[in-house]
Amino acid sequence: MEIIDQKQCTFTANTDVVWVRSSANGHLYRVTVTRPLVPNENTQKVRGLIVVDGDHMAGLLVSSVNIMAMAGEVPPTVVVSVGYPLDTEIPWMVQRGRDLTPTRFLPYERFTEKTQGDAGPASGGAGSFLEFLTKELMPHVASNYAVEPDEWTLTGASLGGLFTVYAQLMAATAFRRFNAVSPSLWWDNGWAFAQAKKFLAEPSTVDAAIYLSAGEFESAESLAALKQTMPPDLLAVFRDCFECRGTALDMPIDAHEVASMLRQKAGLQVNVKTMPGESHTSVMGVAQSHGLRWLHKVTNRGQGSSS
Repeated sequence: MEIIDQKQCTFTANTDVVWVRSSANGHLYRVTVTRPLVPNENTQKVRGLIVVDGDHMAGLLVSSVNIMAMAGEVPPTVVVSVGYPLDTEIPWMVQRGRDLTPTRFLPYERFTEKTQGDAGPASGGAGSFLEFLTKELMPHVASNYAVEPDEWTLTGASLGGLFTVYAQLMAATAFRRFNAVSPSLWWDNGWAFAQAKKFLAEPSTVDAAIYLSAGEFESAESLAALKQTMPPDLLAVFRDCFECRGTALDMPIDAHEVASMLRQKAGLQVNVKTMPGESHTSVMGVAQSHGLRWLHKVTNRGQGSSS
């Protein structure tokens, strides 16, 4: 990993902004690293939180984690938000479709072109992005910001939630905790469900916890009204992408289904919740609060899974 530039943030306290180029995929990233406002009284080292989709998640997570840490609801944590340079030619909303997705899925690229005006780079870059996080960025942060190397949490929402599930299935030992908010489990004809079966077939055990969540208004019934407002051409690409399995998109059902599968894995603590009164966009704050508190609680005290 090449560090291109690093500056102290003049807006958010205890925060460095670092521009890096990944050796794994050659792409540029803008990373914000926020040290905890609350000192860690028990040890010199603290926990670490990787936040994907840093362009719109950084502020939420930094504020939430620092406030909860002040009340003792989560431990002091270094928050590492991974986004993209502000002057990039490709919008971050398009680049995330490359980095957060496990396979190339052409219907999503067509949907992106329809809604964003540009299909952007090919999807399916999650493997090299995960390598960047675990082999390059996390070791750098651990050594420079005193993070316990085996006390990392990963979180993301929507495609970021899909990536969080992907990381849990593909690199279960790289993180101790996974918080998947509204994960896009519809991706590529339900790729995550097929991969979960392979994960369960592996004889190894894990020592980790995962929290999955979705909003009440992400159900098929709630989304039916939204689809009625779409022009026919947009509705067609929407269905090709999000309803590629031949059933109506229902993110709470998907989250509960994959959680039921993951509960079968020895050593993996699992929780899932449908957040009342929340949509795909409004669910992020409450899901981060519930998820992070539960994850730290059960990994501290070794409690089992719940629903």
